[in-house]
Amino acid sequence: MAVGARAVDVRADSSVLVVDDDPGVRGSVAEILRGAGYRVCEARDGASALAQLTQERSGAMVLDVRMPGGGGQRLLDSLGPDAPPVVLVSGYPLGGEATIHGDPRVFNVLQKPFKPRSLLDAIAGALGRGLPD
Repeated sequence: MAVGARAVDVRADSSVLVVDDDPGVRGSVAEILRGAGYRVCEARDGASALAQLTQERSGAMVLDVRMPGGGGQRLLDSLGPDAPPVVLVSGYPLGGEATIHGDPRVFNVLQKPFKPRSLLDAIAGALGRGLPD
């Protein structure tokens, strides 16, 4: 198990889609989540994420705010209210993206670089948000 990771109850709703144009960041995030027991899919941009989400629903999504082709906001706009709970990640201060931060589908925002524990806590919270009591 990865450093700082904890075992999770892996269920169908414990899948996480990681969307980031930086392959290093995307791979690191995926590795942390897999090490904690989550089922992870990866997408390099909004278009490939949208294609994956039309085939299989994810329980949560880690979404980079700024990516070529419109970034996180464009993907959320395309998904509408059917978007899974989102954990936004950004290497930039969220200034112009303040609207996306106030989006009810956004569970948490993490500033890159972030600690594995912060990511795991945010995903656990996002997945728990949609689960019945």
